[in-house]
Amino acid sequence: SVTAFGKKATVGMTLPLVAAGAAVTKLYGDFEQGLNVFQATAGATGAEMKKVSDLAIALGNDVKLPATSAKDAAEAMIELSKAGLSVNDTMAAAKGVLQLSAAGQLSNARAAEIAANAMNAFGLKGDQANRIADLLAAAANASSVGVEDLAQSFGQGSAVAAQFGLSIEDMTAAI
Repeated sequence: SVTAFGKKATVGMTLPLVAAGAAVTKLYGDFEQGLNVFQATAGATGAEMKKVSDLAIALGNDVKLPATSAKDAAEAMIELSKAGLSVNDTMAAAKGVLQLSAAGQLSNARAAEIAANAMNAFGLKGDQANRIADLLAAAANASSVGVEDLAQSFGQGSAVAAQFGLSIEDMTAAI
């Protein structure tokens, strides 16, 4: 009976531990792959990649960003770099993008695209991503449109608004 108990305990404890280990290994592999993609798209140096990795891990552990992992943060930074933001602007914008993702119930990639488009249209730096997230979330909460609707409106009119000297706040209020 001791042998039978030992076999059951081994199966009952070892298999779940092995499965959990495999899941952690896959998650780490996905995170590392994301960092490699970021490095390729952003042209980041080794020193910059250390900072990016540390930031992604810190954002994944940030209790103010529920259900956000380091992989999610890396994903958002990849999209920001694809939109032409510098490594420093990407790092500065990452938290704001993740906040926009949560507020607008968007994918991290879509939130990054929306924030990057707004930054590019109005000539804003990465540290303004929190401002963009706040503006869009507040406008969506104060009206019957969602963040995605606001993003489409920005896509249609932000270049013209910026050309006429309107601020991002003016554009958001007009929408």
